Amino acid sequence: DEIDGFAYASRKAVDNLVALIRKFKPVAIFTHWPVDMHSDHVQTAAVTRRAVDETNWKGEYYFFEVLRSQTKNFRALYSVDVSKTIDCKAKMLSKYVCQNTGGSLVREKLAQAGDRGAQRVPACSAAEVFTTYDGERIKNGVLERLPETVVVR
Repeated sequence: DEIDGFAYASRKAVDNLVALIRKFKPVAIFTHWPVDMHSDHVQTAAVTRRAVDETNWKGEYYFFEVLRSQTKNFRALYSVDVSKTIDCKAKMLSKYVCQNTGGSLVREKLAQAGDRGAQRVPACSAAEVFTTYDGERIKNGVLERLPETVVVR
């Protein structure tokens, strides 16, 4: 129910997410890193944190990097090879008209994925990175169980 560019960590938003967590009982939640230049991302992180606290949910909690120019103080912990799905992501991002003037968002995300892939050991053509709240690995967690994942050192 939020308007792009005007999202708020409202009681209603928290209640909606609490209901979803209770209904689906996810093994893992992936959300925005709370230190971000885009206020909608900060608000999303706040809603997610509050909903997790209120449900006393004990699953795995991960944060993703949006754009290096936007996501601040982010220390990558996991790198996931997304080479097989990056074209699908590019098509999906191209539909996001409000922030993709002339394809700029798609270009920036593809360049970032290429850079993150080159930083991996072993390298790949495209990767996305994730972290946890405390910067500690989740032993045998969702990301660690994926064959496409490496731990960033």
